[in-house]
Amino acid sequence: MGPLETFFKQYSWFIYDPTQSASQQFHRLQTEAGWEREDPEQRDAWEGYLEALVLQFNSSYGENENDLTAWHGLLARIGINNFPDSVKVCKSVSFEFFSMLLGSITRCNQIIRGKFINLVDLVDARDDPSRQVQQFASEMILSEYTLSNHKVFPRDHVAAGSLLRYLLRHILSPNSNRRDPTFRRHNKRKNRR
Repeated sequence: MGPLETFFKQYSWFIYDPTQSASQQFHRLQTEAGWEREDPEQRDAWEGYLEALVLQFNSSYGENENDLTAWHGLLARIGINNFPDSVKVCKSVSFEFFSMLLGSITRCNQIIRGKFINLVDLVDARDDPSRQVQQFASEMILSEYTLSNHKVFPRDHVAAGSLLRYLLRHILSPNSNRRDPTFRRHNKRKNRR
């Protein structure tokens, strides 16, 4: 049993549906319990839910940003199949740099730094290989999606591993200059077909 399932199972009257988004499940739990936004029970449940999200991410994808296997699993989950052979490459910033450094330790960083994905969606997709994890062209668009769908991930949770911290974006104060350098090129190619 995973951390999210464990969290929801503590409410014996609640029927958890793992095929639905964790955020939808929490909001349904809140509605069925009749909690108001600032009720102490609601606040405790919210904190428990956020911790379960973090622990589920750690369990599903790993905790250590220096674990190449964790990076490969994460990249595969978001549809990147040309895996770097070092951690440094997984974290790097520039896509062009990625092409030059094939085989160096910065490729994973570079790939993921330019990607904008909702982490709740990533956690939701953990056990379903057919479930696509949507990628956004910029941090601004990701922020709009995240806030409008109530799919916020805790920014500074104590249980967050370094891999998770590396993926966090500025959802409440997004930067319009943070964009996926491959997004436009990729979509232009799609439109030409």
